[in-house]
Amino acid sequence: MLTSAKNSVEEAANDMCTADELRATMLALDPFFREHAAENEKLGRLAPPVIELLATHNIHLLLVPKALGGLEMSPIEAMRVLEQIAWSDPSTGWVAFVICTGTAMAAGFLPDSGVAHLFGEGGGNIICGSGAPTGRATKVDGGYQVSGRWSYGSAIQHAHWHHSGAMLFEDGKPKLDEAGVPIMMIIHAPTDTLSFEGNWDTLGLRATGSIDYAENGVFVPEELIFLLKDATAKRNEAFYGIGSIGLTSIGHSAWAAGVGRRMLDEIAKLAREKSAPAMKTSTKALSDSEAFWEEYGASEGRVRSAQAFLYETWSMVEERIAGGVALSTRDMTLVRLALNTITTAAGEAADFAYKAGSGASLRNGILQRVFRDIYTGKQHVTVSPGVLRNCGRELAGLADGKVWALYELADSKK
Repeated sequence: MLTSAKNSVEEAANDMCTADELRATMLALDPFFREHAAENEKLGRLAPPVIELLATHNIHLLLVPKALGGLEMSPIEAMRVLEQIAWSDPSTGWVAFVICTGTAMAAGFLPDSGVAHLFGEGGGNIICGSGAPTGRATKVDGGYQVSGRWSYGSAIQHAHWHHSGAMLFEDGKPKLDEAGVPIMMIIHAPTDTLSFEGNWDTLGLRATGSIDYAENGVFVPEELIFLLKDATAKRNEAFYGIGSIGLTSIGHSAWAAGVGRRMLDEIAKLAREKSAPAMKTSTKALSDSEAFWEEYGASEGRVRSAQAFLYETWSMVEERIAGGVALSTRDMTLVRLALNTITTAAGEAADFAYKAGSGASLRNGILQRVFRDIYTGKQHVTVSPGVLRNCGRELAGLADGKVWALYELADSKK
């Protein structure tokens, strides 16, 4: 359990920096992140110095309002910082975006009394967890009693509070809303009430500690919940109006951009330095292979194009936020499509670089680790084929009257 990060944040609270300065700091810390990457993997979570450093530099507060002790960066500013961290080490980058997103959701969607509880003394609380509504909440006086077990709790062992999805039960069965849909919520509770499962044994992102965790009958006051389906911004309405998936997309997109870029940078470095044959049947060095450079150029084009689309989309979102205009269904389609596109491009870069690297990719090292991390990140539900299919239907004009509800298009309430 993280014990001193909150104090570190409070000590650094009066030394806030600009987005450009923070990004430059993360770049300067690249040797530190690389140095700890292997240790992180062995631990199955970030080593204490790494999570302490992220907390000291307020990475979890990137998208939190200044009034609550946060940095209040724009989406693109936050993305640039998170992309830099992911470039240095994908697992560290994943944890960075997870703690940033979870803390931002609490800051944006909880009522004033709940925010005062979590951010009232220095803003140092790290908040994250699984939003899947696999918990069970029962209404009691003043709040809810919650039990459940959640999977994929990235960074949960580094958090002070967890946010977790739960379904409201009444008389032993799910309580439905006016539309006949089960009522789902995000609850917040201290992580010291949790039991942790040490079951994060995966292909990649091994240092994210995305373990299963469980809660058994914890009391959660009314002020520490918000509805999952209809999360309403309680402050900074224009920004937090992008919703929970919009906030998640900021960090996840930046992560994919960073790791895709790193994979291409590593294979180019190998080509410059490697004099061994490009293939066992070839006498040419990798750097002399015309086929290699042709595919490298194509991969660069795919990653750079996806990144350009990503930042173009978020520039549009920032214009909407600045104008106080709510995002339309089409706008959210582009946000989701941009995330899918940059993740796909990163995966294609990984395919190319892994094959081109030959034995260097096979052995333990940076090419192997980034390849494993990219393919693990590609499995996330936000970049699933189902989401992409819904994007296609909406862009083709076959989703009139539909709105985005978490991971799919649904009928509008209007």
